[in-house]
Amino acid sequence: MRTLALSILIYSVFTALQGFSHEVWQLGLFRFIAGLGTGAELMIAIPLVAEAFAETHRAKILGFMMTGGGFGNLFAAYIYDWVGPYGWRYVFFTGIVPALLLAFLRRGMVEPERFAAVRARRQALANRRDHTEEEREFLRIVPLQLFSRGLRFQTLVGVLFALGTLLAVWTAQAWLPTIQSLLLEKEGIKGAAAIPYVSWGMKLWGIGGIVGYIAFGYIADVIGRRPTILLYSVGTLVVGLYLFLGVSTYGPYPVLLLIYGFFVVGIFSGHAIYMSELFPTHVRSTAVAFCNGSGRIFTSFGPLVAGLLVVQLGGLSNATGIMTGFAVLSISAVMLGRETRDEQLPR
Repeated sequence: MRTLALSILIYSVFTALQGFSHEVWQLGLFRFIAGLGTGAELMIAIPLVAEAFAETHRAKILGFMMTGGGFGNLFAAYIYDWVGPYGWRYVFFTGIVPALLLAFLRRGMVEPERFAAVRARRQALANRRDHTEEEREFLRIVPLQLFSRGLRFQTLVGVLFALGTLLAVWTAQAWLPTIQSLLLEKEGIKGAAAIPYVSWGMKLWGIGGIVGYIAFGYIADVIGRRPTILLYSVGTLVVGLYLFLGVSTYGPYPVLLLIYGFFVVGIFSGHAIYMSELFPTHVRSTAVAFCNGSGRIFTSFGPLVAGLLVVQLGGLSNATGIMTGFAVLSISAVMLGRETRDEQLPR
């Protein structure tokens, strides 16, 4: 729990500090440190909630937890509306709000029983000299355990799933405001006049993501985890490719962004639900962090590669559409992985 609280504090404080940047290297440094907090926060929260609700509507509750991502997009759009006119620095200053909320929430945070049991077992085994083969494996450095004979296939599936979802969404999320602005410019709507349109489009994207997050847990409990991931991945491909490659005017964008957000953002509930169910308690946090972190390392080059392709492919929309096609990696992952709907959360 302390790690979760510290990660929120780091993210919040260093997001706000970006508003004080006067040099590019300062902005880059503050963003890097804020990113460390963001990555740690989500990777700790997922197994924490999974363990706390291991036996009671786990998928549905994790789906609701993941709506934070969709609400984040929605809040960001409103903040852009309200604070943006005062300058970009004030937008970053609002990042201090989570740290203020943490002061109130920290008091009610409790360590899950399963985490406490793992810690107690590690301490007990550390005080003994003789261990069985299973106990020696349990005491190994956790990242190495992810590549043991019993877990390395699950690790491969998790990394492939994360890679597909992240590649599909990152470039789109980075460039959607610009793509909308360019379409609006063709219709004579430029500068400040375009802000309400772009903001509304991103709000709809966020709303779609929120609904997608919540729906994922319910659908996954009915038809299974793998079919749900397949459904969302195919939805991402169909709607995304049409949005970026088949639409040349702004008119259809608001509705399509709502639907596209449902699939391409909502699928991240699968990171919380499916990945948590692939790994046992004593490696779950590390496994979720490794799969997502590995995917983020690779996808950090996604916007760069897509940027290099912009000229060759004839514009941002074409390049973003190509990147959306990487959702096929998520389809490949669930074709390889096992179904976990009817399984107990591994201990």
